[in-house]
Amino acid sequence: MSKTYHVPNRALLRLTGAESAAFLQGVFTNDINALNIGGNCYALHLSAQGRILFDAIIHREGDTSFLLEIPRDTLITHAQQLHGYIVQEQLEFDDLCEDYSVLHSTETPQNLPQGAITFTDPRKPNLGHRIYWPTQTELPKLDEDYTSWRIENALPEGPQDITEKMLAAEFDADFLTAVSYQKGCYVGQELTARMHYKTTPKKRLYTVSGAFEGLNDTLILNQKGAEAGILLSHSGNTGFALLRTRYADQPLTVSGTTLKVQKLLHSKDN
Repeated sequence: MSKTYHVPNRALLRLTGAESAAFLQGVFTNDINALNIGGNCYALHLSAQGRILFDAIIHREGDTSFLLEIPRDTLITHAQQLHGYIVQEQLEFDDLCEDYSVLHSTETPQNLPQGAITFTDPRKPNLGHRIYWPTQTELPKLDEDYTSWRIENALPEGPQDITEKMLAAEFDADFLTAVSYQKGCYVGQELTARMHYKTTPKKRLYTVSGAFEGLNDTLILNQKGAEAGILLSHSGNTGFALLRTRYADQPLTVSGTTLKVQKLLHSKDN
């Protein structure tokens, strides 16, 4: 059965300019140059040290125009971060928070209003469609709890699942098709490529369960009180956690409550 969710914590930033594609190619992990008009990809913007600053779904509107779907609450901060990389390019950023609502439909949407933009979610197969719905048009009937749907579909997203100093490999970027290892240089590439080809991350995302309602803290501890990780998105009794892999098979607690590790969020076997 088709469901359509409002995604209130995401918003759009438009980037225009003759060199917009070349600019984005140098500051995001995916291959922007490979996008045709109407094409989309998921990508990360990293620090020079390879830490994730934010995630984005990038939609190519035209030869020189792109829509960036990024976290709403920090949209201006992220626009400023990107602007800091401009040297001589003539680029323009436009905040579209008041112009579009971000929706997600589990099936191909029907009867869209004029001006709406929709495309298949580029992160994983069978997720459905993203919809950018003009705010001057009344929203359709919406289903509740997008977070529960994300957890059910093993889909981390935004600052609720990106911790400070998190690496692309720890965020399961490869499983979310967020990184191109064939493109040229971009900010944070060196550590990202090294992690991909030469090392195994010491932290991974896991699906976890427990009595999470009303928690005072999201820090996860082992039996000896050592920090094992952090609880991320959760709804009801299930959620995501970033855990040190060496602790994943040990008894763990969060805010004094037992936490059960179900499985790696993504692996080659699931």
